Amino acid sequence: MKVIIGIPTYRNNGSTIGNLLDSLTRQTYTDFRVVIIMKRGDPEGDEKTLEAIERLSKTLDVKLIEQKEGLFEEALALLFKEKADVYLTSDDDAFVSPSWIEDHLRIMEKDKIGVATGEIEGQKWVNYPNLLFDKFRDKEYMKPYCDVFEDYQGFLTKVGLSVDKDNEVTLRTYRTLAVAGVNMSVKRKAIEGYSPLTFTLRGAYNETLIALNGIKKGLHSVVFQGAKVNHKDRESLSRTKNRDTANYLALEKFVLPYAVNLLGFNIDVKLLRSFMEEVDWEVAKEGISIALTGIEERLKPKEIREMLRNSKYYKALQMGKIEQKD
Repeated sequence: MKVIIGIPTYRNNGSTIGNLLDSLTRQTYTDFRVVIIMKRGDPEGDEKTLEAIERLSKTLDVKLIEQKEGLFEEALALLFKEKADVYLTSDDDAFVSPSWIEDHLRIMEKDKIGVATGEIEGQKWVNYPNLLFDKFRDKEYMKPYCDVFEDYQGFLTKVGLSVDKDNEVTLRTYRTLAVAGVNMSVKRKAIEGYSPLTFTLRGAYNETLIALNGIKKGLHSVVFQGAKVNHKDRESLSRTKNRDTANYLALEKFVLPYAVNLLGFNIDVKLLRSFMEEVDWEVAKEGISIALTGIEERLKPKEIREMLRNSKYYKALQMGKIEQKD
């Protein structure tokens, strides 16, 4: 079995990715290759990252791919060009437990599982559509998209959003769309015919879309106990304590109906529009509006990306960065 560990990295200072690579040297399963997709952005940090990679490459089988252009989805596409039976992914600010690979491969042996996430210690991301789930849970908008999702803890709704049930989960392994790239395994079959959709600026729901592609092929996505990962608490693509960043992240989450429709889960435009009209949260309303425009006008993913770039929420985020530098 060919196993690849995929690690995207951008503007790392060399210390946290060094910790991750060091944790990979202590794995109970040892037959794997590490593929690092590196996008340069900070000369000093880049050099320290390269030094950490060179140091650990004496112990690990490491391949470095330099990402010349694009964002997170493009990095993911570079990873999936590498041939493997199973891909595991983590973040450059995490470190993994000694049985991480072994635990994931045990889950991947099950025929009907295509994507899996293990245990995660550290700050979690916020699934912003959940903030509307309780208000609309009894309406058609929040019903499972189809029978496949009836027993999913995190599921696709009729309007193409990913939401999570709020009941306590006691199962050691359960089905959900809430899988996380910081601790994820993917079977080759789950991504056959799939190219990451380049519609976001911060990679929202890239894991969910992989899971949905697997579901189209009869494979399920799960969260399971084991394969523990510690994720450092810091600002990242998907986690923040900054209000402007949170608003922008929420905006991306509500554009998901566009992507799932493009993937083949056809969205009822009239139902989605009706939902948008009932929503009184401005960020959500704008995200749904972008999704509707994309579906109705059959826009390409990068056209959606430009709409996000031109949104007032992204501009506020960029303005905040300028003020911090000043």
